[in-house]
Amino acid sequence: MADHVISIEELFNKVPEMRKVDLTLCVNCKSVKLACGLLRCPLLKLYEFPQTSESLQKLDSSNTLFGPSPQIFVGESGYPRVTAGPLTSLSPDSELSRLAGNPSKWTSLTLDQIMELRFGLLRGMQKAHALSPAFRDRPQQSRLVDSLQEIAMATNSVETETQYTGRIDPTIKLDSVLSPIGPTGAIRKLDVTGHSRIPNKVEQLIGDELKATEQVSQIASLGFDVYYLQNVFSSGLTGIKSSRKMVPTRWSITAVDDIVGNNLIQGLQDFKEIEDITVYHGGFYGNYFTFLLLPERWGFENFENWMKGSIYSLASKGYLISQDHEDLKYSSVYRGKSKYSNQAGGYYAARISLLYHLHKLRRQAKVISFREITPEYLVPSGVWVVREASRVALTAQPRTFQTREEAENYVDSVLLTPLQEYKNRSFLLVQRSLDEFFSD
Repeated sequence: MADHVISIEELFNKVPEMRKVDLTLCVNCKSVKLACGLLRCPLLKLYEFPQTSESLQKLDSSNTLFGPSPQIFVGESGYPRVTAGPLTSLSPDSELSRLAGNPSKWTSLTLDQIMELRFGLLRGMQKAHALSPAFRDRPQQSRLVDSLQEIAMATNSVETETQYTGRIDPTIKLDSVLSPIGPTGAIRKLDVTGHSRIPNKVEQLIGDELKATEQVSQIASLGFDVYYLQNVFSSGLTGIKSSRKMVPTRWSITAVDDIVGNNLIQGLQDFKEIEDITVYHGGFYGNYFTFLLLPERWGFENFENWMKGSIYSLASKGYLISQDHEDLKYSSVYRGKSKYSNQAGGYYAARISLLYHLHKLRRQAKVISFREITPEYLVPSGVWVVREASRVALTAQPRTFQTREEAENYVDSVLLTPLQEYKNRSFLLVQRSLDEFFSD
Protein backbone atom coordinates (compact mmCIF):
# COMPACT_ATOMS: atom_id res chain seq x y z
CA MET A 1 0.00 0.00 0.00
CA ALA A 2 1.23 3.51 -0.71
CA ASP A 3 2.81 5.09 2.37
CA HIS A 4 3.36 8.71 1.33
CA VAL A 5 1.65 11.58 -0.42
CA ILE A 6 1.85 10.94 -4.13
CA SER A 7 2.69 13.70 -6.60
CA ILE A 8 0.90 14.30 -9.88
CA GLU A 9 3.97 13.14 -11.79
CA GLU A 10 4.19 9.92 -9.76
CA LEU A 11 0.49 9.35 -10.40
CA PHE A 12 0.96 9.73 -14.15
CA ASN A 13 3.98 7.41 -14.15
CA LYS A 14 2.18 4.67 -12.20
CA VAL A 15 -1.20 5.05 -13.90
CA PRO A 16 -0.63 6.51 -17.40
CA GLU A 17 -4.34 6.65 -18.28
CA MET A 18 -4.79 9.32 -15.60
CA ARG A 19 -3.12 11.78 -17.98
CA LYS A 20 -6.38 11.79 -19.96
CA VAL A 21 -8.59 12.30 -16.90
CA ASP A 22 -9.84 15.66 -15.66
CA LEU A 23 -8.59 15.35 -12.07
CA THR A 24 -10.93 18.08 -10.85
CA LEU A 25 -13.76 15.54 -11.25
CA CYS A 26 -12.31 13.22 -8.63
CA VAL A 27 -13.37 14.95 -5.42
CA ASN A 28 -17.06 14.78 -6.34
CA CYS A 29 -16.82 11.37 -8.01
CA LYS A 30 -14.85 9.56 -5.25
CA SER A 31 -14.39 6.47 -7.48
CA VAL A 32 -18.16 5.83 -7.47
CA LYS A 33 -19.73 7.86 -10.28
CA LEU A 34 -16.90 7.08 -12.75
CA ALA A 35 -17.21 10.63 -14.04
CA CYS A 36 -14.07 10.09 -16.14
CA GLY A 37 -15.96 7.58 -18.29
CA LEU A 38 -13.63 4.68 -17.51
CA LEU A 39 -14.96 1.29 -16.41
CA ARG A 40 -12.98 1.30 -13.16
CA CYS A 41 -11.41 4.13 -11.20
CA PRO A 42 -7.75 4.26 -12.27
CA LEU A 43 -6.76 5.82 -8.93
CA LEU A 44 -7.34 2.46 -7.27
CA LYS A 45 -4.46 1.01 -9.28
CA LEU A 46 -2.09 2.96 -7.03
CA TYR A 47 -2.39 0.42 -4.25
CA GLU A 48 -1.16 -3.08 -3.68
CA PHE A 49 -3.30 -5.37 -1.57
CA PRO A 50 -2.86 -8.63 0.31
CA GLN A 51 -3.00 -11.63 -1.97
CA THR A 52 -6.12 -13.77 -1.66
CA SER A 53 -4.87 -16.77 -3.64
CA GLU A 54 -3.92 -18.79 -0.53
CA SER A 55 -7.29 -18.21 1.07
CA LEU A 56 -9.10 -19.12 -2.12
CA GLN A 57 -7.31 -22.46 -2.15
CA LYS A 58 -9.41 -23.37 0.91
CA LEU A 59 -12.33 -23.93 -1.43
CA ASP A 60 -12.48 -27.69 -2.04
CA SER A 61 -12.72 -29.40 -5.41
CA SER A 62 -16.49 -29.00 -5.40
CA ASN A 63 -16.08 -25.24 -4.94
CA THR A 64 -17.75 -25.42 -1.52
CA LEU A 65 -16.94 -23.08 1.37
CA PHE A 66 -17.85 -23.76 4.99
CA GLY A 67 -17.53 -20.79 7.30
CA PRO A 68 -19.18 -17.95 9.24
CA SER A 69 -21.11 -15.29 7.32
CA PRO A 70 -21.23 -12.03 9.29
CA GLN A 71 -23.01 -9.97 6.61
CA ILE A 72 -25.03 -10.08 3.43
CA PHE A 73 -24.53 -8.01 0.29
CA VAL A 74 -27.10 -6.82 -2.23
CA GLY A 75 -25.83 -5.15 -5.39
CA GLU A 76 -27.46 -2.17 -7.06
CA SER A 77 -26.57 -2.76 -10.71
CA GLY A 78 -29.68 -3.49 -12.79
CA TYR A 79 -32.08 -2.88 -9.90
CA PRO A 80 -34.64 -4.37 -9.27
CA ARG A 81 -32.90 -7.34 -10.88
CA VAL A 82 -29.86 -7.58 -8.64
CA THR A 83 -27.26 -10.00 -7.32
CA ALA A 84 -27.32 -10.94 -3.65
CA GLY A 85 -25.46 -13.26 -1.32
CA PRO A 86 -23.51 -13.66 1.91
CA LEU A 87 -20.02 -12.47 2.80
CA THR A 88 -18.29 -15.58 4.14
CA SER A 89 -14.97 -15.81 5.91
CA LEU A 90 -12.17 -17.59 4.05
CA SER A 91 -10.19 -17.81 7.32
CA PRO A 92 -12.75 -18.59 10.04
CA ASP A 93 -10.07 -19.33 12.63
CA SER A 94 -8.41 -15.92 12.18
CA GLU A 95 -8.77 -13.53 15.11
CA LEU A 96 -9.50 -10.70 12.67
CA SER A 97 -12.37 -12.62 11.04
CA ARG A 98 -14.49 -12.18 14.18
CA LEU A 99 -14.43 -8.41 13.60
CA ALA A 100 -15.16 -8.50 9.87
CA GLY A 101 -18.81 -7.47 10.10
CA ASN A 102 -18.60 -4.82 12.81
CA PRO A 103 -16.86 -1.54 11.84
CA SER A 104 -17.38 -0.11 15.33
CA LYS A 105 -14.62 -2.52 16.42
CA TRP A 106 -12.16 -1.43 13.71
CA THR A 107 -10.93 1.82 15.22
CA SER A 108 -8.03 0.06 16.97
CA LEU A 109 -6.88 -1.60 13.73
CA THR A 110 -4.52 -0.30 11.10
CA LEU A 111 -5.77 0.24 7.57
CA ASP A 112 -3.67 -2.75 6.49
CA GLN A 113 -5.45 -4.95 9.04
CA ILE A 114 -8.85 -3.71 7.89
CA MET A 115 -7.97 -4.51 4.30
CA GLU A 116 -6.79 -7.97 5.40
CA LEU A 117 -10.00 -8.80 7.24
CA ARG A 118 -12.28 -7.48 4.50
CA PHE A 119 -10.34 -9.17 1.69
CA GLY A 120 -10.68 -12.40 3.69
CA LEU A 121 -14.44 -12.40 3.00
CA LEU A 122 -15.71 -14.14 -0.12
CA ARG A 123 -18.76 -12.36 -1.54
CA GLY A 124 -21.32 -14.79 -2.91
CA MET A 125 -23.65 -13.66 -5.69
CA GLN A 126 -26.85 -15.09 -7.11
CA LYS A 127 -29.29 -13.32 -9.40
CA ALA A 128 -32.41 -12.20 -7.59
CA HIS A 129 -35.39 -9.91 -8.00
CA ALA A 130 -35.56 -7.31 -5.25
CA LEU A 131 -39.35 -7.00 -5.15
CA SER A 132 -41.27 -9.21 -2.73
CA PRO A 133 -43.92 -10.77 -5.03
CA ALA A 134 -41.26 -11.56 -7.63
CA PHE A 135 -38.83 -13.37 -5.33
CA ARG A 136 -41.62 -15.23 -3.53
CA ASP A 137 -42.89 -16.62 -6.84
CA ARG A 138 -39.57 -18.34 -7.55
CA PRO A 139 -38.79 -21.20 -5.09
CA GLN A 140 -35.02 -21.16 -5.67
CA GLN A 141 -34.79 -17.41 -5.13
CA SER A 142 -37.13 -17.62 -2.15
CA ARG A 143 -34.75 -20.10 -0.48
CA LEU A 144 -31.81 -17.76 -1.09
CA VAL A 145 -33.67 -14.77 0.34
CA ASP A 146 -34.83 -16.78 3.38
CA SER A 147 -31.20 -17.72 4.13
CA LEU A 148 -29.98 -14.16 3.66
CA GLN A 149 -32.70 -12.83 5.94
CA GLU A 150 -31.76 -15.34 8.63
CA ILE A 151 -28.12 -14.21 8.40
CA ALA A 152 -29.20 -10.55 8.50
CA MET A 153 -31.35 -10.93 11.63
CA ALA A 154 -28.74 -12.91 13.55
CA THR A 155 -26.52 -11.14 16.06
CA ASN A 156 -23.78 -13.73 15.49
CA SER A 157 -21.81 -14.74 12.41
CA VAL A 158 -23.91 -17.63 11.12
CA GLU A 159 -22.21 -20.81 9.90
CA THR A 160 -23.04 -21.45 6.26
CA GLU A 161 -22.28 -23.88 3.47
CA THR A 162 -21.97 -22.17 0.11
CA GLN A 163 -21.42 -23.90 -3.21
CA TYR A 164 -19.96 -21.73 -5.97
CA THR A 165 -20.00 -22.21 -9.70
CA GLY A 166 -17.40 -21.06 -12.20
CA ARG A 167 -14.26 -19.07 -11.51
CA ILE A 168 -13.81 -16.96 -8.38
CA ASP A 169 -12.98 -13.35 -9.26
CA PRO A 170 -10.09 -12.27 -6.98
CA THR A 171 -10.45 -8.55 -7.84
CA ILE A 172 -10.44 -6.25 -4.82
CA LYS A 173 -13.06 -3.48 -4.86
CA LEU A 174 -12.77 -0.20 -2.96
CA ASP A 175 -15.45 2.43 -2.56
CA SER A 176 -16.14 5.70 -0.76
CA VAL A 177 -19.47 4.33 0.55
CA LEU A 178 -19.05 0.56 0.93
CA SER A 179 -16.51 -1.16 3.15
CA PRO A 180 -13.72 -2.81 1.11
CA ILE A 181 -14.94 -5.89 -0.77
CA GLY A 182 -12.85 -8.98 -1.38
CA PRO A 183 -13.11 -11.78 -3.97
CA THR A 184 -16.46 -12.62 -5.58
CA GLY A 185 -18.05 -15.86 -6.72
CA ALA A 186 -21.35 -16.96 -8.24
CA ILE A 187 -23.48 -19.07 -5.88
CA ARG A 188 -25.02 -22.37 -6.92
CA LYS A 189 -26.45 -23.16 -3.47
CA LEU A 190 -26.54 -21.56 -0.02
CA ASP A 191 -27.46 -23.34 3.24
CA VAL A 192 -27.43 -22.03 6.79
CA THR A 193 -25.85 -24.84 8.82
CA GLY A 194 -25.25 -23.18 12.20
CA HIS A 195 -27.37 -21.67 14.94
CA SER A 196 -28.67 -18.15 14.33
CA ARG A 197 -29.08 -15.98 17.42
CA ILE A 198 -32.11 -13.89 16.47
CA PRO A 199 -33.46 -11.56 19.17
CA ASN A 200 -37.11 -12.26 19.98
CA LYS A 201 -38.03 -8.56 20.02
CA VAL A 202 -36.57 -8.07 16.54
CA GLU A 203 -38.45 -11.09 15.22
CA GLN A 204 -41.67 -9.72 16.71
CA LEU A 205 -41.17 -6.28 15.18
CA ILE A 206 -40.39 -7.79 11.78
CA GLY A 207 -43.69 -9.66 12.02
CA ASP A 208 -45.69 -6.46 12.51
CA GLU A 209 -47.41 -4.70 9.63
CA LEU A 210 -45.52 -1.41 9.93
CA LYS A 211 -43.79 0.94 7.54
CA ALA A 212 -40.08 0.24 7.08
CA THR A 213 -39.11 3.56 8.69
CA GLU A 214 -41.14 2.70 11.80
CA GLN A 215 -39.63 -0.79 12.10
CA VAL A 216 -36.08 0.47 11.64
CA SER A 217 -36.62 3.20 14.24
CA GLN A 218 -38.13 0.77 16.74
CA ILE A 219 -35.32 -1.76 16.30
CA ALA A 220 -32.80 1.06 16.76
CA SER A 221 -34.56 2.09 19.99
CA LEU A 222 -33.83 -1.41 21.34
CA GLY A 223 -30.11 -0.58 21.20
CA PHE A 224 -29.07 -2.27 17.95
CA ASP A 225 -26.44 -0.35 16.00
CA VAL A 226 -26.69 0.91 12.44
CA TYR A 227 -24.52 -1.93 11.09
CA TYR A 228 -27.06 -4.51 12.26
CA LEU A 229 -29.91 -2.37 10.95
CA GLN A 230 -28.27 -2.01 7.53
CA ASN A 231 -28.22 -5.80 7.17
CA VAL A 232 -31.85 -6.17 8.23
CA PHE A 233 -33.05 -3.32 6.02
CA SER A 234 -31.08 -4.54 3.01
CA SER A 235 -32.43 -8.10 3.24
CA GLY A 236 -36.06 -7.08 2.59
CA LEU A 237 -37.35 -7.77 6.09
CA THR A 238 -38.94 -4.40 6.79
CA GLY A 239 -42.12 -2.69 5.69
CA ILE A 240 -45.65 -3.83 4.87
CA LYS A 241 -45.29 -7.50 3.93
CA SER A 242 -46.96 -7.25 0.53
CA SER A 243 -44.52 -4.54 -0.59
CA ARG A 244 -41.26 -5.58 1.07
CA LYS A 245 -38.15 -5.50 -1.06
CA MET A 246 -34.45 -6.08 -0.82
CA VAL A 247 -32.45 -2.86 -0.76
CA PRO A 248 -28.98 -2.61 -2.32
CA THR A 249 -26.33 -2.43 0.39
CA ARG A 250 -25.03 0.91 -0.88
CA TRP A 251 -28.48 2.46 -0.56
CA SER A 252 -29.28 0.85 2.78
CA ILE A 253 -26.21 2.37 4.46
CA THR A 254 -27.34 5.96 3.93
CA ALA A 255 -31.05 5.11 4.26
CA VAL A 256 -30.58 3.68 7.76
CA ASP A 257 -28.43 6.63 8.85
CA ASP A 258 -31.15 8.97 7.59
CA ILE A 259 -34.11 7.07 9.09
CA VAL A 260 -32.53 6.68 12.52
CA GLY A 261 -31.14 10.22 12.39
CA ASN A 262 -34.53 11.75 11.63
CA ASN A 263 -36.08 9.83 14.51
CA LEU A 264 -33.36 11.09 16.86
CA ILE A 265 -33.95 14.65 15.65
CA GLN A 266 -37.61 14.31 16.61
CA GLY A 267 -36.51 13.35 20.12
CA LEU A 268 -34.40 16.48 20.54
CA GLN A 269 -37.48 18.62 21.18
CA ASP A 270 -37.70 17.05 24.67
CA PHE A 271 -34.24 18.33 25.60
CA LYS A 272 -32.96 21.68 26.80
CA GLU A 273 -30.18 23.46 24.96
CA ILE A 274 -26.61 22.89 26.11
CA GLU A 275 -25.38 25.42 28.68
CA ASP A 276 -21.89 26.22 27.38
CA ILE A 277 -20.37 26.64 23.94
CA THR A 278 -18.51 23.36 23.51
CA VAL A 279 -15.86 22.12 21.06
CA TYR A 280 -14.81 18.53 20.35
CA HIS A 281 -11.86 17.56 18.17
CA GLY A 282 -10.43 14.22 17.05
CA GLY A 283 -10.57 11.43 14.48
CA PHE A 284 -8.41 8.79 12.80
CA TYR A 285 -7.14 7.49 9.41
CA GLY A 286 -6.68 11.03 8.16
CA ASN A 287 -10.33 11.96 8.84
CA TYR A 288 -10.42 14.69 11.49
CA PHE A 289 -13.56 16.22 12.94
CA THR A 290 -14.04 19.45 14.84
CA PHE A 291 -17.53 20.01 16.29
CA LEU A 292 -18.62 23.44 17.48
CA LEU A 293 -21.76 23.09 19.65
CA LEU A 294 -23.73 26.28 20.28
CA PRO A 295 -26.50 26.66 22.95
CA GLU A 296 -29.34 27.04 20.45
CA ARG A 297 -32.11 24.91 19.00
CA TRP A 298 -31.15 22.06 16.66
CA GLY A 299 -29.26 22.93 13.52
CA PHE A 300 -26.48 21.13 11.70
CA GLU A 301 -23.95 22.45 9.20
CA ASN A 302 -21.35 20.07 7.83
CA PHE A 303 -18.18 21.05 5.95
CA GLU A 304 -16.19 18.44 4.06
CA ASN A 305 -12.68 19.50 3.11
CA TRP A 306 -10.40 17.27 1.04
CA MET A 307 -6.97 18.69 1.85
CA LYS A 308 -4.40 19.21 -0.86
CA GLY A 309 -2.55 15.99 -1.71
CA SER A 310 -5.29 13.62 -0.52
CA ILE A 311 -6.44 10.88 -2.89
CA TYR A 312 -9.27 12.84 -4.54
CA SER A 313 -7.65 16.28 -4.50
CA LEU A 314 -4.39 15.67 -6.33
CA ALA A 315 -5.21 18.39 -8.86
CA SER A 316 -6.31 20.92 -6.27
CA LYS A 317 -4.90 24.43 -6.43
CA GLY A 318 -7.18 25.78 -3.71
CA TYR A 319 -9.56 24.66 -1.00
CA LEU A 320 -11.95 21.84 -1.92
CA ILE A 321 -14.64 22.55 0.68
CA SER A 322 -18.24 21.44 0.31
CA GLN A 323 -21.05 22.59 2.61
CA ASP A 324 -24.52 21.40 3.52
CA HIS A 325 -26.90 22.08 6.39
CA GLU A 326 -30.32 21.73 7.99
CA ASP A 327 -32.14 23.68 10.72
CA LEU A 328 -35.59 24.43 12.09
CA LYS A 329 -36.08 27.48 9.88
CA TYR A 330 -38.18 29.26 12.49
CA SER A 331 -40.54 26.28 12.77
CA SER A 332 -41.43 24.36 15.90
CA VAL A 333 -41.52 21.09 13.93
CA TYR A 334 -38.39 18.96 14.17
CA ARG A 335 -37.65 17.44 10.81
CA GLY A 336 -34.61 16.05 9.08
CA LYS A 337 -33.16 17.16 5.78
CA SER A 338 -35.74 17.65 3.04
CA LYS A 339 -33.39 16.95 0.11
CA TYR A 340 -30.60 14.41 -0.33
CA SER A 341 -27.29 15.90 0.74
CA ASN A 342 -24.78 17.01 -1.88
CA GLN A 343 -22.17 15.33 0.39
CA ALA A 344 -23.93 11.96 -0.02
CA GLY A 345 -23.56 9.37 2.75
CA GLY A 346 -20.83 11.22 4.62
CA TYR A 347 -23.30 13.92 5.72
CA TYR A 348 -25.70 11.43 7.34
CA ALA A 349 -22.90 9.36 8.88
CA ALA A 350 -21.41 12.38 10.66
CA ARG A 351 -24.87 13.57 11.71
CA ILE A 352 -25.94 10.29 13.30
CA SER A 353 -22.83 10.13 15.51
CA LEU A 354 -23.58 13.64 16.69
CA LEU A 355 -27.27 12.91 17.34
CA TYR A 356 -26.46 9.84 19.43
CA HIS A 357 -24.08 12.02 21.43
CA LEU A 358 -26.70 14.72 22.04
CA HIS A 359 -29.20 12.10 23.20
CA LYS A 360 -26.61 10.73 25.59
CA LEU A 361 -26.20 14.27 27.00
CA ARG A 362 -30.00 14.80 26.86
CA ARG A 363 -29.35 18.19 25.30
CA GLN A 364 -29.83 19.85 21.93
CA ALA A 365 -27.57 22.31 20.13
CA LYS A 366 -26.81 24.00 16.85
CA VAL A 367 -23.72 22.19 15.62
CA ILE A 368 -21.09 23.22 13.10
CA SER A 369 -19.12 20.19 11.91
CA PHE A 370 -15.76 20.42 10.14
CA ARG A 371 -14.42 17.28 8.47
CA GLU A 372 -10.87 17.62 7.15
CA ILE A 373 -9.47 14.73 5.10
CA THR A 374 -5.68 14.61 4.88
CA PRO A 375 -3.28 12.58 2.70
CA GLU A 376 -3.10 10.08 5.61
CA TYR A 377 -6.38 8.69 4.27
CA LEU A 378 -4.62 6.60 1.66
CA VAL A 379 -7.43 4.33 0.51
CA PRO A 380 -11.17 5.01 0.16
CA SER A 381 -12.57 2.58 2.73
CA GLY A 382 -16.27 3.35 3.03
CA VAL A 383 -18.58 5.74 4.83
CA TRP A 384 -18.09 3.80 8.09
CA VAL A 385 -14.83 5.77 8.43
CA VAL A 386 -16.84 9.01 8.65
CA ARG A 387 -19.26 7.52 11.17
CA GLU A 388 -16.55 6.11 13.44
CA ALA A 389 -14.10 9.02 13.10
CA SER A 390 -16.84 11.44 14.15
CA ARG A 391 -17.78 9.17 17.05
CA VAL A 392 -14.15 9.04 18.18
CA ALA A 393 -13.97 12.85 18.05
CA LEU A 394 -17.04 13.09 20.28
CA THR A 395 -15.44 10.86 22.92
CA ALA A 396 -12.50 13.28 23.27
CA GLN A 397 -12.31 15.67 26.22
CA PRO A 398 -14.43 18.70 25.26
CA ARG A 399 -13.40 22.33 25.66
CA THR A 400 -16.02 24.81 26.91
CA PHE A 401 -16.15 28.57 26.32
CA GLN A 402 -18.19 31.48 27.58
CA THR A 403 -18.08 33.52 24.38
CA ARG A 404 -18.43 32.76 20.69
CA GLU A 405 -15.22 34.63 19.95
CA GLU A 406 -13.16 32.47 22.33
CA ALA A 407 -14.63 29.30 20.87
CA GLU A 408 -13.99 30.35 17.28
CA ASN A 409 -10.40 31.30 18.11
CA TYR A 410 -9.86 27.81 19.51
CA VAL A 411 -11.54 26.18 16.51
CA ASP A 412 -9.31 28.22 14.21
CA SER A 413 -6.24 26.95 16.10
CA VAL A 414 -7.08 23.23 15.65
CA LEU A 415 -8.35 23.35 12.07
CA LEU A 416 -5.87 22.68 9.27
CA THR A 417 -7.61 25.27 7.09
CA PRO A 418 -8.31 28.85 8.25
CA LEU A 419 -11.77 29.19 9.80
CA GLN A 420 -12.48 32.14 7.51
CA GLU A 421 -12.44 29.80 4.50
CA TYR A 422 -15.38 27.95 6.05
CA LYS A 423 -17.16 31.16 6.99
CA ASN A 424 -16.94 32.26 3.37
CA ARG A 425 -19.05 29.20 2.44
CA SER A 426 -21.26 29.05 5.53
CA PHE A 427 -24.98 29.38 6.12
CA LEU A 428 -25.35 28.54 9.84
CA LEU A 429 -21.86 29.37 11.14
CA VAL A 430 -22.22 33.02 10.23
CA GLN A 431 -25.69 33.31 11.74
CA ARG A 432 -25.99 35.04 15.10
CA SER A 433 -28.55 34.21 17.78
CA LEU A 434 -30.85 36.88 19.22
CA ASP A 435 -28.93 36.72 22.52
CA GLU A 436 -25.69 37.52 20.72
CA PHE A 437 -27.36 40.30 18.70
CA PHE A 438 -28.78 42.10 21.73
CA SER A 439 -25.62 41.62 23.81
CA ASP A 440 -23.67 43.91 21.43
